[in-house]
Amino acid sequence: MAKSSLPQTLPVLKRLKPYAIPSLIQPADFIQNEPSNMTAPLKECNQPNVEFQTDSEYFSDVENVPSQTIIDMKRELDQVKEDNRKLIEVNTNLRDKLHSYFNENKRLKAEIDNLQKHISKKDAGIDEAALVTAMKERLKPTLSENQIDIILKKKKRVVWTKEEIGSALTLKYFGLRCYKYLAKDRKFPLPADATLKRYTKNLVVKEGILDDVLKLISNLTSTFTEKDRLCALSFDEMKVNRIIELDKASDEIIGPHNYLQVVMARGLCNKWKQPVYIGFDKKMTKEILLKIIEKLSEIKY
Repeated sequence: MAKSSLPQTLPVLKRLKPYAIPSLIQPADFIQNEPSNMTAPLKECNQPNVEFQTDSEYFSDVENVPSQTIIDMKRELDQVKEDNRKLIEVNTNLRDKLHSYFNENKRLKAEIDNLQKHISKKDAGIDEAALVTAMKERLKPTLSENQIDIILKKKKRVVWTKEEIGSALTLKYFGLRCYKYLAKDRKFPLPADATLKRYTKNLVVKEGILDDVLKLISNLTSTFTEKDRLCALSFDEMKVNRIIELDKASDEIIGPHNYLQVVMARGLCNKWKQPVYIGFDKKMTKEILLKIIEKLSEIKY
């Protein structure tokens, strides 16, 4: 069989222009059939409506834009670039601050953990009895021992001492409304009114130096200045009825007497006075005056 003759060189292909689109296409059977079927009808193809713009046309459109518009657009572009630069700068600063705050937060958390561990160690080593003793020592100038026990809930009921009752009477002397406010509203540990009335009812007022009275006024005068504590003693005799009476508090019979010797302490720079001594049918002596002065000096008069 003889070899088919093939062309020695390939045909030169031409590249169509973009707008060179054929208007007719051949049917599929044209390719499959023999070359003799050249008389088959051709099918018409609708040409798509495509418009192409050349470079010359594009540049002509740009040239038609007003120069002021181009200047405005360039100015707007520059402004956008400047705003973008500022935003980038602000963003960078915020990132730096965020990083520093993150490190600071991390450091503070570590410090809190160390403090909590330190507190846990301290709590484990605290002796409750030693703590109560230290609190009583620190609060002693302000509160009495019974008051501290009530605050710490060590005791529910206490027996008030004479000094505590004297302080309560002094506070009540300064203002009844203040006393009720502290006792009821602020829950300050103070003796009840019934306790104060019972104490004053059983107050020992016997012949001689009035020790219970001196204890009461010592709480009052503790609020005075050194100048206000300066006082002088005055004494006088008072006529009394010659009768016999029964002292229910001490269960004693008193009387009959002719006169009563009374010694009064009076403030020199402040208006106050208080009886400090009484004696029935007794003359004033040097020994009595010295004893009264000694008692007054003990309470810093």
